[in-house]
Amino acid sequence: MAHLPTQQRQTDTYLEIRGIKRSLERLRKDDAEGVVTGIWIAILASVFKAEHEGVTDLLGLHFIQQGKQCYEVQFLVVQAKAPRKETQDSAWEGAKAQLLDYLPHLEPKRKRPRYGIVAVGKWAQFVLFDEDSRQLTALHDGHLHVERQCQDIQDLLVYVRENH
Repeated sequence: MAHLPTQQRQTDTYLEIRGIKRSLERLRKDDAEGVVTGIWIAILASVFKAEHEGVTDLLGLHFIQQGKQCYEVQFLVVQAKAPRKETQDSAWEGAKAQLLDYLPHLEPKRKRPRYGIVAVGKWAQFVLFDEDSRQLTALHDGHLHVERQCQDIQDLLVYVRENH
C-alpha cells in the first residue's frame, strides 16, 4: 500500500464535510483504533442520514415501518483497526474473521444482503456476506484509500444503502 492512488473528485462525497476531511488529514500512524472508528462513524452518518430513517454507529441500521409497527434492520458492520496496521496482512485477515463472527447474527431470519467494511487506517475494503457459503466476497479489487478514492467509497456506501 505504499503507492497512493490518484486523487478522485471530492465533490458530492463525505470529504465535503470539513470535520471528516480534517480528521483524515490529521490521522497519524500512531493513532489508536478508536480514532479510525470515529472517522467511520462520521462517514457513515453522512450517507445513512437520520432523516432518511438511518442510524449509524459501527453498525448500519435502517428503521422500517410496517403498519403500526416499526423495527430496525441491521445490514452493515464496520471493523476498524489502527493506522499502524495498514500493511499487516494479519490485521486485514483478523478484521475479516471478526466480521464473519458478527455478520451471520445480523437479522439471521431476513434473507437480505449483509455488508461489512474492513477499515485499517486510511484504507478500506467492502465485503458482502454470503449466507450460503458463510464467506465474505469483496465488492471491489484490493483496498481503497479513504481520502484519495473518496468517490469509489461514496458510490459503494450508496450501493449498500440502496441494496440492503
